[in-house]
Amino acid sequence: MPWTSRVSDGRRCDICDAPVPSVHTDRRCPTRLLWTATKAGNVSQIQQHVSNGALINAVNRHGYTALHQAAFKGNHGAVITLIQLGARTDVQNRHGETPAITAHKAGYNALAVSLGYTSKKVSKSSKAVTGVCGR
Repeated sequence: MPWTSRVSDGRRCDICDAPVPSVHTDRRCPTRLLWTATKAGNVSQIQQHVSNGALINAVNRHGYTALHQAAFKGNHGAVITLIQLGARTDVQNRHGETPAITAHKAGYNALAVSLGYTSKKVSKSSKAVTGVCGR
């Protein structure tokens, strides 16, 4: 069942920007759970959280998506799963980095190339904006 807010005290989730109920915990927000599963490289949980309503292209306050995180960790399985589920590969964080550039900077060159990394400059047209959650 997708996470829904009951009563909000005005706070917002720092990943999905949804209203945070006063009883909000990390266990309840599917987008936060998606990020946790991505960090751990747990493909089945990634799929489960997206089907439960996680916002796959949500950005945190630094402009990173779950795909950026998987690329930074070098987790090829998580990267492929996220892309198959609709993650955008062209979103740039505040530093203008796509997930491909993030993978390259983290030393995962083969993964970076599979994400479309080239040595050319990337255009700024897909730059992520804080609070944009793919809604």
